[in-house]
Amino acid sequence: MIDDLQNAWGRFIIDEKLTRTNISFHDKTPKDIQKLKDLLDKHCHPFKFVNTFASGSKANQWILSNIGELNINKVLIGSGSYISGDSFSIYSTLSTSFINGDGTGEFMTNNANDLAKKHIIPLPYHIPCDQCKEKIHDLEKSCVEEIHRRCVQAKVEGHRITGLFLELVLQCNGAILSDKFLEDLATLSEQHDFKIALDEVLTGGRCKKILKVLDTPAKFQDRVSYISMGKWMGMGVVLCHEKVFSKYFGQNVTGETTGTNYNEAIKSFNAVLPLLDNIDKQREKVLGILKVDEKDAWGDGILIWCNCVVTKPVQTAALNGRYLPFINNEKNDVYDPTQFSTSTHFKTKLQSGESFIFNKISSCDKCFKAVEFWLRHSKHENGDRYVRTVTDFLVDRKTDKEFQGKKMIYTAFESFAKRLQLNPKRFHVEKEKYKFAINMVFQENILEEKQIGPAKKRERVYVLDDDTKISKKIKLND
Repeated sequence: MIDDLQNAWGRFIIDEKLTRTNISFHDKTPKDIQKLKDLLDKHCHPFKFVNTFASGSKANQWILSNIGELNINKVLIGSGSYISGDSFSIYSTLSTSFINGDGTGEFMTNNANDLAKKHIIPLPYHIPCDQCKEKIHDLEKSCVEEIHRRCVQAKVEGHRITGLFLELVLQCNGAILSDKFLEDLATLSEQHDFKIALDEVLTGGRCKKILKVLDTPAKFQDRVSYISMGKWMGMGVVLCHEKVFSKYFGQNVTGETTGTNYNEAIKSFNAVLPLLDNIDKQREKVLGILKVDEKDAWGDGILIWCNCVVTKPVQTAALNGRYLPFINNEKNDVYDPTQFSTSTHFKTKLQSGESFIFNKISSCDKCFKAVEFWLRHSKHENGDRYVRTVTDFLVDRKTDKEFQGKKMIYTAFESFAKRLQLNPKRFHVEKEKYKFAINMVFQENILEEKQIGPAKKRERVYVLDDDTKISKKIKLND
């Protein structure tokens, strides 16, 4: 019933009889993996099977390596992502999801690891409620602008962003992203040529469709390159878009040679698939026993968040307010969603939930504040300040006449520096550091050469994504 954030809960989503078993040679025949591949390719279209791993955490780690082209500095990670439960891996330090003092989940801000702070990008997660309607538009606009700015900043630093990793539903608090924002994100992905990767370890097999992404706009789906699944299939799985598959992978896929049990995964998949159409009824039963109205709950399918507490064994580290009931239980023909997600059964006592503040409005408010924190951090603290300043100068410049070729670069730069009120005694040092960043702008071809103006008075300019103009007459070596 309640998730203890350990691998144990995942395999009981379907049926308590389905458990991990020792893997024998007979569990891993080419025929078995082909059967699993065929199932996934058929029901997850346009996404195709690529690889299997011992866990969802390992699948996420593989994806991060691939979208970053083996360089984590090329990857942005959505705020609130869990990433990995593998505490022996550095990838787990990238997580910005945690359980707070009252046992409810939210995502980290100042308490995040320093490594995470380098890669986190604010995404406008929210929990649909009346409070959101007034704020979400501005928050989405700010996040879109910041992702664009970070992509430009990465190029000024001498590399580019090649991948963005995120969750469609935050495992810590159930917050989501709007369809409008996902479409905007798809546009940014195309504009800056980065891959989008989704962590569906929590959402896979628990929502109305086998993959949550299949309920998102087609424009967004088309830009998703990789998807991870795990837990409920008894192993980690990586899927990729059919366009990525045809480009980077052949028809021969084998999966890991150890640590995965294809027979268990096939059983799980076949058990879940026919139940998805009735998953809303299952959700209704759970909320009925919890005595919670649908309007006071959030999540999708058998992913449920609400203001209700279920007492639990002391030895568990449960996440209050989040419920992961079985997708099916026909024991004695009586549905009991209060079973704990291990083989141990115990009496359940419902409490009012008044002992902690956890509802749509309070959770959404915390979520907004966390996103706003990451917006400030990303814009004002991420990366070298000289690079940030040059990036802001480029992104914010639209029709500045000092970049129309009438002035040389140093004249423009001096005006820029004075506007920033730089210390005159350190000006030559500041100048060299800014010059390095500006040189990188041209070296990395961040600016596109175009011609503007009437036919007889056409002027060659450099353009940054919009109407930002920097004259080709600028000389960096003067």
